[in-house]
Amino acid sequence: MELDGRFGHVFILEKLDESLMLFKEDMCWKMEDLFYLHRMKTATNRTKEAISEETRDRILKANFADSILYEWFKAKLEKRLATKGPEFWAEVEEFRRRREEFEGSCLDMSEWVPGPYASIQHPLRRSARRNMHCRTLIQADITLTKLVSFLQDPNYKEVVKENDKDKLPFFAVDEFVHFDPFPRQDKLAWVIDNIRHKS
Repeated sequence: MELDGRFGHVFILEKLDESLMLFKEDMCWKMEDLFYLHRMKTATNRTKEAISEETRDRILKANFADSILYEWFKAKLEKRLATKGPEFWAEVEEFRRRREEFEGSCLDMSEWVPGPYASIQHPLRRSARRNMHCRTLIQADITLTKLVSFLQDPNYKEVVKENDKDKLPFFAVDEFVHFDPFPRQDKLAWVIDNIRHKS
C-alpha cells in the first residue's frame, strides 16, 4: 500500500497502550511522556444496543475506504506486536498501572458531570489544579490543537516575551469551567506564564 511508507506510526484505539509503547520505543521517550486521561467515559448505566448484520454491512459499505485502512494498519501493528517478548508486555502492564495512578492523581473520581453522547466527565482534583501536566491533558481537543499550533510557531517565544496580546492565541474554556478556580480571562495568562517559565 502506497500510504504504508508515508505514516511512521498509526495508533489503533483498541490497542492504544501497545501502540504507545511501540511509539515510545521508536522515539526514545519516557513513559510519562505518553500518559493520557480519559476525559469522557460512557455512563455505566448505558445499555449497548446490538446492531443487525444488515446494518453492520451498510456501515462498512459506506465507510469502505476507512475499513481498508483500518484493517491494513491493524494487521501491520499486530505483526509487529507478535515479535515482542515478555519484557515489552511487562512494560505495557507497567504503563497501564502508572497511567491509571496518574489519572487518579489528576481527576476526582468521586464527582462527575454529564458529558455529550451519554458520557460522564470527572473534574480535576483540587490538588491538581496547578499541575500543568494534568491541566493540559484535561483540555478539549480544539484547545490543545490551538496550543500545539502556537508552540510550533518559531516566533512563539518572542510573542510570549513581548506579551503581544494581538498575536497570542485564544484558548477555549474547557468543559470544567465551573470547577475551575481560574477565571476565564486568567486562563490564557496562566498557560502563557507556564510557557514563559519553561522557555
